[in-house]
Amino acid sequence: MWTTLLISCSGNDPGQIEGDRQGIPYIAPASLNLDTLLLHDFTEKITEQFYPNIHSVLIVKDGFLVYEEYFSGNDQAVLIKVSQT
Repeated sequence: MWTTLLISCSGNDPGQIEGDRQGIPYIAPASLNLDTLLLHDFTEKITEQFYPNIHSVLIVKDGFLVYEEYFSGNDQAVLIKVSQT
């Protein structure tokens, strides 16, 4: 079993596209009025294991990838088995 959480929001002008991540255009979170301090605090809490067993978080807003982070030594190439049946 794989668990995937994708969050998508809409409503803002994207501004400057900064790149492409495997077919998904990337833009800085601040360009879409996302609170970068909140994202930083969220990242710190995951790193400190306040939210345990988080391996990756990706946030898409208005069709743009705005946040992509991997934790516990993982990256986009690592597949994690999250449940045993």
